[in-house]
Amino acid sequence: MEYFPRTEEERELSRLRWLSQQQHGRLALVTGLPGSGKTETLKRIFSGFKSVTFRIGGKTAGLQMKDFNSVAAEVFGLGKAFDADCPSSLLGRMADLAMTENVSVVLDNFEALEQYWKGEYSAIDALWREKHSRTKMFLVLSGSSLPSLERIFNFEDSPMYNSLDSVVRFEPVKIGEFREVLAPEGSETEPSDILLAWAMTGAFVSLFSRMVDSGARDRESLLDEYFRPGSPYIILKEGFLSTLFGREKDVYMSVLQAIAEGCRSQKEIEERLGINVGGHLSKLESQYDLVSRERPVFADPHSRGVVRYGIKDISLEFFMRYVWVNASLLSAGNFDAMKARVSDGLEDWLDTVQVRYFRRKILEESEWEHVGGWWGKRASMDIVAWSENRKRVLVARSYRNPSDYDPEDFRLTVNSFKILSGRAAGLQASYLTRKDV
Repeated sequence: MEYFPRTEEERELSRLRWLSQQQHGRLALVTGLPGSGKTETLKRIFSGFKSVTFRIGGKTAGLQMKDFNSVAAEVFGLGKAFDADCPSSLLGRMADLAMTENVSVVLDNFEALEQYWKGEYSAIDALWREKHSRTKMFLVLSGSSLPSLERIFNFEDSPMYNSLDSVVRFEPVKIGEFREVLAPEGSETEPSDILLAWAMTGAFVSLFSRMVDSGARDRESLLDEYFRPGSPYIILKEGFLSTLFGREKDVYMSVLQAIAEGCRSQKEIEERLGINVGGHLSKLESQYDLVSRERPVFADPHSRGVVRYGIKDISLEFFMRYVWVNASLLSAGNFDAMKARVSDGLEDWLDTVQVRYFRRKILEESEWEHVGGWWGKRASMDIVAWSENRKRVLVARSYRNPSDYDPEDFRLTVNSFKILSGRAAGLQASYLTRKDV
């Protein structure tokens, strides 16, 4: 298996196009969060070729199969729909018909398959091992939840272990490219508006390209583009979350909302919700890949009471903080009221966005190999970056304005870090402001 970074899009396209036209069946996995560009890229790949996409979810298993059978029949020019009762059965029949002609089949939202048809991963694996050498079908499995997909493919006891010919992972646009496209040199785009656009889109290709094409560059136009009837930014997040959590969706969404609104510890979340959420936090981290668990840099990995939780995707945090919490306004189509609520306190939230932005920027644009944060009872450091051997360490504070920087307070914080972390040698200290965005 090969992994191709998002910045090498043409290599991805060429590789998948080549696989789609081989004399024997090939199997590929395409992963990336919603908005990362999977759907658009696959459309480009298969433009002009015989292909079909089946989206898992959104309907009962029976209604999905009715649609799949009908669409598959149209692709092969059959007058009568197939009568398969599960995807593996339909794929087997399609593979038989594709013995002499290339056809590409995409199963989107693949990680949700066994929510509707139990045992399908093993069934698809078995039929593929039986038929791939005799068919010209290119099977593409597409999904968003990396941990769920890893459990399907990556371990020796996984149902589809060692079955893939290629893996493509779509990553967000890098900070430098994002900034260059949105605010090229000489533009009047404010640093706060760069942060807002980054938070709205997560720098995912599909969402970011829509934002750029809209011409939105200042706060008012950015909010107008996001909060409008038929907003693709909102629809994409709603669609992704709607089939994700099953019966306990309300609890999971409440946990995400609490984190988005500033509850960072398990204790804070449980006090707010009035229920135990340890199991839900664990699944949000390990199963759904939506939440990260962070400890202070260089802290004892077994230390208690210092763990903070955060939402990995900044655009999902924006959605939970400003859209999901205002669901009644969204249902009523009152976008003006939603925009007004975003504006209230936005600058304070952008301070936390700025820290995440700088951490990402440091990883992408400098020699530092790891980055995180550090905090104690009386002091904290927004950014701590370090080399692989930990012999060099950078500490930095993030300020909204240069005037917020207090040299004496910063010196005392750096000294606290040195003492409590035991990292004094090879230490560099700096500070960043919004002008550095």
